[in-house]
Amino acid sequence: MWGYALILLLLIFSRCPPSLIHPAFWGEDGLLWYADAYRIGLECLSLPANGYLQTVSRLTASLAVHFPLVWAPAIFVWVGMIFQLLPALFILSERMADAIPSKPLRVLIAFIYVSIPNADEVFLNLTNVQWHLAILAFLILFSRTPKRVTGWIFDCAMLLLCGLSGPFSLLLSPIALLEWWRKRSVAVLVRSLTISLTALTQALYLMNTITQTRSHAHLGASVESLVQIMMSQVFLGGTLGRYLVEKIYGTPSFPLLSLIFFPIGITLLVFSVFNGSRIYKMFLCFAGMILIAALAAPQVTLSGFQWAAMIPPGGGGRYFVIPILAWLMALLTLVRSKYKPVRLAAIGLLGCLVIGGISDWSYQPFKINNFHKLAVEFDQSPVGTTMTFPINPEGWSFMLTKR
Repeated sequence: MWGYALILLLLIFSRCPPSLIHPAFWGEDGLLWYADAYRIGLECLSLPANGYLQTVSRLTASLAVHFPLVWAPAIFVWVGMIFQLLPALFILSERMADAIPSKPLRVLIAFIYVSIPNADEVFLNLTNVQWHLAILAFLILFSRTPKRVTGWIFDCAMLLLCGLSGPFSLLLSPIALLEWWRKRSVAVLVRSLTISLTALTQALYLMNTITQTRSHAHLGASVESLVQIMMSQVFLGGTLGRYLVEKIYGTPSFPLLSLIFFPIGITLLVFSVFNGSRIYKMFLCFAGMILIAALAAPQVTLSGFQWAAMIPPGGGGRYFVIPILAWLMALLTLVRSKYKPVRLAAIGLLGCLVIGGISDWSYQPFKINNFHKLAVEFDQSPVGTTMTFPINPEGWSFMLTKR
């Protein structure tokens, strides 16, 4: 397993070396997680963001404030890297051997997971680590019962972290309860209760805060927009990658291509339901619920139309990472379809994935700003000093007063 971990880590590193060599805060990393932890301490754990708790981000920030500010971005990035790596390692472990018996298939899935195109928004940043946690929590629900106490602790800890870091427990709890109804085992019951209790907690926060914290921009929903979102973000973005789709997007042919290929993508997904394993079908349901929730209440823009902002490649990219994984798993499932046209289409699209994966392999590093210089000055400054720190994306910043 250590060999796999090293290979996967090197693959992640190779996609954007500056992210680990010159780590930086991204968005809410500095503006919310670090700033809140620095100002109010552990009380920040009870503060919702976008309507729900973000425990893993706030816990990491609560740890980072005990070190020099100049170290904080590195702590955030390395914690993000660990949680990004964990789902791939869990897939490779024997804990998943019942759900996915083929070891070569598990290796392939793990490689696809760390190589996924059109996923730069969730790459090595703490703010979006919840999406990787959601995948890990899903895998835990379908894994073998742990043989050791450490395995039980790991399962419960990860389910709690996932459940209290984003809204995913609301979608995972019905899946967990269905799995318990099928197996009726103590292990599955413990998992179901754990994720369901966190779902209840998040639901209470959402009911009390969602109207004050979510964007009130209009959806601008339409069938045409839906088709183009699915094409640019999932069907094309998930196979050809963001870089190549950006070449097509904006040309007069893009709407026409969307109308032609959208039915093909939907047809392949339908066929995959009849060919796929139980865990694949449940993952497809999970991805579908995420997509519906994302389209119903996205947080992409504060003005204009939300759906229009989700059409360009990369727009609200975090919402589509799990649907993209489900789409790629559908193609793997259809490679063994008894229908030759379906099988050939799946093989052809997986071939496109190789091209897209190569073209979309390298992610753009964050823009260099003077955060490091200012952080060193802040660490050496007297108590009461107030400073403003620039962070990525461009135009974002946060303020601290030295304690």
